[in-house]
Amino acid sequence: MARLFFSLHMPEKLGERLLQEIGQGLPIALYPKENLHVTIKFIGEVADAAIGAVSELGADVILTYHQPFECVPTHFYLAEERLRLAILPAPELLLFQKKLTEELRLKEFLKTESEVEAYAPHITLGRPETAFKLSDVMLDPTPYAFAVKEIGLYRSDPGPNRFGVYTLLKSFPLR
Repeated sequence: MARLFFSLHMPEKLGERLLQEIGQGLPIALYPKENLHVTIKFIGEVADAAIGAVSELGADVILTYHQPFECVPTHFYLAEERLRLAILPAPELLLFQKKLTEELRLKEFLKTESEVEAYAPHITLGRPETAFKLSDVMLDPTPYAFAVKEIGLYRSDPGPNRFGVYTLLKSFPLR
């Protein structure tokens, strides 16, 4: 079994700069730069034999949506004891997420109630400690916008310090 999700990842150099600026003097355990991503759809546990079918489904959906778009951060917020960076819900991103969810349901890869939650695109940045105050984040998020040129299918495995290790299984370029 593998825990799978579709996402777009923040470019590592941009993510590294963002984490350096946020982490200066703040009581927060920051995620590794390679983990900074916007989840498009979390699928959950999938049998190893079905990973290829999930990948093919993603490729088919991407064929209907194939244009690059801009990922634009809007503000920082706290949710589920995590510091997050909200992403402007671009029409292209919302359309792709909706279509992917519909197709995953149709093929019965999605089965739990949690899949009906409203989609709020964001990047999770870290786990604040008890002394953390959101008002201490004095950073303008807008310079951290980036062009999305590909979407990936990732596997999530447990990693050190309660941070997952994400492995790219398949990259789908947007044209």
